[in-house]
Amino acid sequence: MNADPQVMRYFPSTLTAEETDALLGRISLHFEQHGFGLWAVVDKATGEFAGYIGLAVPSFEAYFTSCVEIGWRLAARFWNRGLATEGAASVFTVRVRNSATRRSRLIHDRHQSNRRDA
Repeated sequence: MNADPQVMRYFPSTLTAEETDALLGRISLHFEQHGFGLWAVVDKATGEFAGYIGLAVPSFEAYFTSCVEIGWRLAARFWNRGLATEGAASVFTVRVRNSATRRSRLIHDRHQSNRRDA
């Protein structure tokens, strides 16, 4: 998924296997530090890994930080199935129940041309 140019078209570059391993390490560390993070998404019918959806505290400075961000990345073959919508709704429910994330603004920022019809 991280090596797919279509999935990563709004990112600076695709990721190598080593860069993906480093990302997984950062995701694990985020769970340890904050008690929440990016969860793996699995296709219910096949059990196949589809991507991730979850909450993250951005590690960069921007006009909207400090906040908690809803993030997702799905393999292209899982697009247009409603997984991002279903996952974001589930993540929001988790946020409402979690006092650590309730204290922060919840945001999602996307590239302006990253639209379903683009």
